[in-house]
Amino acid sequence: MEAASAEDILRMLEESPGAGRQHLMQLELEGKTALLCQALDQATSAHVRLVLCNLMASLADPAALPCLLPALSDPDDHVVAAACDAVGNCAYDQPMPERLRTDLVTRLLQLSGETSPLPVRTSAIYALGLMRAPQASAMLRAALDDQEPSIRWNAAEALAHIGDAGAIPALRARSQRETHERVQRILASALDALGGNDGGLPSIATDSR
Repeated sequence: MEAASAEDILRMLEESPGAGRQHLMQLELEGKTALLCQALDQATSAHVRLVLCNLMASLADPAALPCLLPALSDPDDHVVAAACDAVGNCAYDQPMPERLRTDLVTRLLQLSGETSPLPVRTSAIYALGLMRAPQASAMLRAALDDQEPSIRWNAAEALAHIGDAGAIPALRARSQRETHERVQRILASALDALGGNDGGLPSIATDSR
């Protein structure tokens, strides 16, 4: 079935989410992103909204950003996390209206707080990094000491994307006491990207968990 309208897209995804997503990925259709946005706005199923956000993340079309902004306040946490990922992918190295950028960054900063579920926090931090949002730097430096490894490594990656050389001391300090192998590896990579890896980092420890 060809998707000629938002209603067609919704029907396709409700009947067969996996096959429908694959079809929409491959479909050459003028105004496809606009139709996906209309479908996202109309979808009553959280699972369909999740699939649509994942599809937008894969397409990485900046034209989706205005409709992804309200999805960051979806009542379903899984949809919010997927919308964060989509925002990051769609915004990466893309120009956008300053008001839209401000609104996206403001909401992502709210979602990165400790009261948000872990998948939402990690996805929000991921998106802030890809948006190269300097407003997030202070939060990201603090997040290097979060108890959750996924928060620590996403924060380190985000600081590298932002290009925050001022975070080098915090990254070095974290690297001296980090015991999680993946976090240690990403800390070293972030320091290298920021020009702060002087070769004096400890060897990577094996994660005991």
